[in-house]
Amino acid sequence: MPETPTSNCGSCGAQLPQHMLLMSADGPICATCHASSADRASKSVLGDLAGILAVAAVAALIPFFVHVRSVVTVNGAITAYRDWVAILCGAAAAAIAAYGFFKALKGSGGAALLAPLALFGLGAFQLVRGFGLLAG
Repeated sequence: MPETPTSNCGSCGAQLPQHMLLMSADGPICATCHASSADRASKSVLGDLAGILAVAAVAALIPFFVHVRSVVTVNGAITAYRDWVAILCGAAAAAIAAYGFFKALKGSGGAALLAPLALFGLGAFQLVRGFGLLAG
C-alpha cells in the first residue's frame, strides 16, 4: 500500500496528509489554522462593539446639526411636524444600538451594556423629536 504524502502546516507546523491541507497565500495550512484566521478576519471594525457603537453615536448626533423639516400649519397653528433627518438617523441609531446591546449581552455584559442602552435612548429621543412629540 503506497504511503500518503504529507506536508507541514505553514502556520502551526502540524504534519498532515496533503489532501487535508488548504492552500493559502502563506502556503498550505490546516483546517484549524484556516478557521482561526477566518475568525480574526471577521473581527473588523464593524464587528467590534466599539465600532458598532461609534456608528450609532454618529447617527444619533447628526440630527442636532442637520435638519430637514416638514411643517403643516392651519390658521397659524402647527398641525403636523416632521424632521426627517431626526426620524431616519434616530431609527438607525436605535437599531444599531440594539444590535450592539445584544452583542454586548452575548459577550462580557455588565458595564458594556450601558453604552448601547444610552445610545438607544438617544436614538429614541431623536425619533420622538423627529415626529414633533416634544414641546418647543
